[in-house]
Amino acid sequence: MTTWQIGESGTTVALDGAGRGELTFTVTNAGTAQDRAVLTITPLDGAADGWFTVPEPQRPVGPGASVLYPVGVTVPPTTAAGTYGLQGVAYSADHDPGESSATSKRVSLTVGEPAPRKGVPTWIFLVIAAVVLLVIAVIAFLLTRGGDGPPEETVEELRSTAEPAISGTADLGETVTADEGEWSVDRDETAFQWVRCQGSPELCTPIPGATTADHAVTGDDVDHSLRVEVTATAGDDDVTARSAPTSVVPSLSPTTLPQISGTAQVGQTLTATTGVWSRPDAALTIQWQFCNSQITACGPIPGATGTTYVVSTGDVSGALRAEITATLAGATSVAHTPATGTVASPIVSVPPVIGMTSGPAAATLQAAGLRPFIVTYESQQRSDCDGGATGQVPAGGTQVLRDSEVTVEIPFVPDGPILGHICN
Repeated sequence: MTTWQIGESGTTVALDGAGRGELTFTVTNAGTAQDRAVLTITPLDGAADGWFTVPEPQRPVGPGASVLYPVGVTVPPTTAAGTYGLQGVAYSADHDPGESSATSKRVSLTVGEPAPRKGVPTWIFLVIAAVVLLVIAVIAFLLTRGGDGPPEETVEELRSTAEPAISGTADLGETVTADEGEWSVDRDETAFQWVRCQGSPELCTPIPGATTADHAVTGDDVDHSLRVEVTATAGDDDVTARSAPTSVVPSLSPTTLPQISGTAQVGQTLTATTGVWSRPDAALTIQWQFCNSQITACGPIPGATGTTYVVSTGDVSGALRAEITATLAGATSVAHTPATGTVASPIVSVPPVIGMTSGPAAATLQAAGLRPFIVTYESQQRSDCDGGATGQVPAGGTQVLRDSEVTVEIPFVPDGPILGHICN
């Protein structure tokens, strides 16, 4: 619920000789959400409602923002002399006034005694009568000669006769342009203010610095519509007119999702597409990610920012996906490819190393993607691998998982041939 604050420009109103005056109330939205404020005037001490005029009683107010309400005062000439009063009351247009309102301090105005009327000398009436006769004579002369008479000079009120309009497409990176509309009289000055609206065209917030006829649509405008307020000035008159809202500025989004092709296996190459996006001119970047097998946690793979990625042993037991980031005019959007299946180690064949010495045997096993463990024994008669192991000892051609540890038993024979057994 909005909390309102209200202040007055003074505690008294000075009236001119015709009984007219003016004061200003400042209404502040002390809440955290935009709301619409309504200002009403409460007459006091015998004052009447008809004495006070609020030109625009209902105004939108952003959180922490303030609006000024000018109030006109006109006291009828027949009002008795004395001191009268008023108070300003601010409340929300969207909530119960009894739940959220604020009342100003008392403001007083003094009505004095009318000035005594002096007697009018007789010669004044004679002069007036002579002037009247002269005017009648002039009118009669003009009528008799068929003239149209002198034209009456009227002062036209400043007003908007055709509301401002917006041209261009309300889309990221595009520029929209305001037309100031049409006005009843020539203007001394015209000012622009673009506003950003959300949900309802009435819930709008001024865009800082957007005070020219052109506005470049940026990421801050996404999911909002745009309007322009044009303030015209002619003499002492200021009038503001507002355009109709644009369509809502759409966000960046993929129209075709990115995909991965290839086999998720160590040593294989995966290829990612970036997909097709709502704005072809958006800048696209790729980041490959490693995910756990449940795809509940994913993180970037350092340096993997191209369209292709070679699966490594570090990816085993996890899944892979690519993250595509689109950027345009300050707006950013992210899409992901579907994740691959779990990456498994490939099956490799144990190469034959029987008869090799320990050095060549280890190099051959490493080249096949295995981890060699060389054991040298003192006796050629030992045919098992680990002092009591049973079962068949894998020989060359045996299928095992890549990166498995393979033990090679090589009996120690100083001057004879070297034979070996392979244990997995």
